Formats: sequence, structure tokens, C-alpha cells
Amino acid sequence: MPRARLAVVSPGRTSSGGSAFAQNLAGELGAILGEDVVLAGIPATGSATLPEPVATAETIVFLGARVVDHQARNAVFWPLNVAPLDHSINYLPHTTVRNRARHLLLRARYGQSVRRADALVFGSHYARALYTTAFAAAAPLPYAVIPGGTPSVRRVERPANPRLPDGRRLVLCCSHLYPYKGILQFVSALGRVRDQLPADLLVRIAGADRDVRYAAAVRAKVAELGLGQLVEVSGATPEELAELYGQAELCVFPSTCENAGSFALFDGFHAGVPTICSDRSSMPEMARGAAILVNPHDERALGEAIRDVLGSPTEQERLAAAAREWSRTAPTWATRAAALVRFVDGLSR
Repeated sequence: MPRARLAVVSPGRTSSGGSAFAQNLAGELGAILGEDVVLAGIPATGSATLPEPVATAETIVFLGARVVDHQARNAVFWPLNVAPLDHSINYLPHTTVRNRARHLLLRARYGQSVRRADALVFGSHYARALYTTAFAAAAPLPYAVIPGGTPSVRRVERPANPRLPDGRRLVLCCSHLYPYKGILQFVSALGRVRDQLPADLLVRIAGADRDVRYAAAVRAKVAELGLGQLVEVSGATPEELAELYGQAELCVFPSTCENAGSFALFDGFHAGVPTICSDRSSMPEMARGAAILVNPHDERALGEAIRDVLGSPTEQERLAAAAREWSRTAPTWATRAAALVRFVDGLSR
């Protein structure tokens, strides 16, 4: 049996075929290479054995998965998470002890993967800076930066004057409720400018309660500031999210820590929605001038930015045009796969 040229390993059940990220990437890799790219999923903890077609491939890309024993010539580690390396998020309010312990465990696991890797791929220069600072073994390794930009929900046609079905104007903040997502700061910012916002406004925070303690704090803050009629906090399916992006007048993305932007940020750009986003971590690099950047910890500045954009049709059109241009030039799965193939080819020479 001929040796596979490239294999992809991702987190997940061994029988699942890998994550959606791996599936999308592997499909485009196969189209470029003219052969199937073998996939495997490995559990996050415990022992893991790679099936032979994967373990013996010329190159294995460990996509968000820990690097495990293999027989490949090259092991490429492509981390998809930077939160455990950002010390500041462990000191945010409402971060649980369990969450801090999990980050310490992940940090150790990432360090082990870096030491086992022959090369690294990052989604942003910001991510590489964190890894090379945290792990001395990362700095000398060959690396590539392959940014993201693909949508996670279907593209929508956004009308010139978007509105909810009941006629209200919508500000959308799409984010799971984690301590580093900046949702508490966002709610506090709204409280500062509440009396200066349009009377027919709804602010929708669309995301799952991924950290129960933090989610409870967000809802308590909404109640404390008397924002119950303005702010709705609830999850949304991908189908609902697509509709919300099509109805939104403004997207706000206040996250303080991201590997390479976020699907939520990208989806807003792809829908052509005017966007305000955090000026932290990878967001300036990923936004490429298509959004207003604000310090998410400066609640006054964030609130005033939201107020000012909602009050200026000219600024909204400028930002919508910038978002559409960002979408036009955004990386696709095909361009990302091509960049990975070029990098892997260079390793084999």
C-alpha cells in the first residue's frame, strides 16, 4: 500500500472522521493533491493510537489536536486555541477555579505538542507570538501563518435598511458566554449610553452558556442595570444566526482573546454588517481595517462607539462597504489548503 502524502488529525471521537474544520480543509487538500487525505480523530485525554494510514503518512497535520506518537517524516502542529497562554484571562471576574485548572492542563499539553512537532502553523501572527513566548521550543521551528476567514453560517442578503420582523433595530453580539468574550463589559457599556440609544432597539447576545458562572453574571448585570427590555441573552441555531446577521444594523464583537479572529466576527463581515470589535489579541490583524476597533475594557468608549454608529447612516454605510470588501478578499478553504500544501512541500525538500 503506497504511503499517504498527507494526513490530518483533529480532536474528537476516533470514529467521527475529525472536526468540521478538518473535514473542510481535507476536502480541499485532496482536490489539490489529487488523492484522498486521510483523517483521524483522537480524544483530548488518555492514550491515542493513530491508524496505520495516518501514522505512516509522509506528513501529519495535528489540527487542534495533541501531537502523539507517529512514524511520519514530519509532524505539523496547528494549534487552534490561545486562551491557555494568555495569563490575563485567568484573572478576569467570574473565572472559575475549574476553568483555570483546565487552562493549566491545556498549556502543559500544548507545550508537549510543540516539543514533539517538526513544524508549526498558526492562524495569526498574534498566536505565533504567544506560542514562541510561552515555549522556547517553538521559536526555531519552521512555521507558516495561515489566517482564517471562512463563514460558519450561510451567507445572507442584507437589505439596505435591516430590521427585525417586528420593526425594531437590531444590535447583534454573537458569542458564547465565556469570561474572556467581553460580554460583561459590553453590557456595562450599554448601560452607560442607554438613554442615548434608539428607543426601538433590541440588543441580542446570541450564544450558549458555556461557563455557567459567567453566564449568570451576565444576566445579573443586565438586571442590575435595568436593561431587561433592551437586552436579550439566548442561544441561537446556525439557521437563526443567519437570519440575525441579515437583520442586524450593527455587530459588536468585544472578545479579549482569540486565536485568529472568530467565526462570529467573520460571519458579520460576510453579511456586510457594520462592525465594532475589540482591539485586543488577533482582532486588529484579522479585521484588516473593516471594523471600528475599541478597547473592550473601556466601557465608556465602547458605549459611545455603539451610540455613534447607530446615529450615523454615513458611518454605517462606510463600515458596511468595508465589510463587503473584506468578504470579497477573505481566505477560503481552498486558499488555506493551498498555503498549507506549499508549506508542507517546503518541509520535504
